[in-house]
Amino acid sequence: MKVDILIATVILTGCVSTYQSPRHEGPTATIVLSADEASVGGVAKADLLRIQTFSDDKCSVNADGTNLAQFSLLARGDDLGGTTKQVPAGQPFILSFFHYAGVYGSRQCTITYSFMPVQGESYRAHFTRHGNQCNVSLTSAAGLPVHGVRQIIPGCSK
Repeated sequence: MKVDILIATVILTGCVSTYQSPRHEGPTATIVLSADEASVGGVAKADLLRIQTFSDDKCSVNADGTNLAQFSLLARGDDLGGTTKQVPAGQPFILSFFHYAGVYGSRQCTITYSFMPVQGESYRAHFTRHGNQCNVSLTSAAGLPVHGVRQIIPGCSK
């Protein structure tokens, strides 16, 4: 069974590029991406949470790369407590969470948001899952709600 899970993880993550901090000169903001351990523990600790970015709300590939972070208790990934990324400020930033749960992905959810990071500001995006309900909280570093957040439906994932 663990071999099946490992193969599914490789398939799900092998075709997307890793995000690089903005390669252009310009204003940036910081975002910390995190998840509850219980939300990615799941059946046989096989759940996978992939956080991605896209260049627009049509889910076009981002020139700076797609994969922001990946959380899993089975495979090597980012620290659940938080991984920090520099993102472009002053333009819409697309943030997408894809959660693959269960041995054969019997439960999946995708949540995608767009917001406008402000130069020099810090943000936190935190993923939780309760039963079949996936949630993402996007706050300022001070824990305040971020204004102008827009959910994109359907969500993006590659």
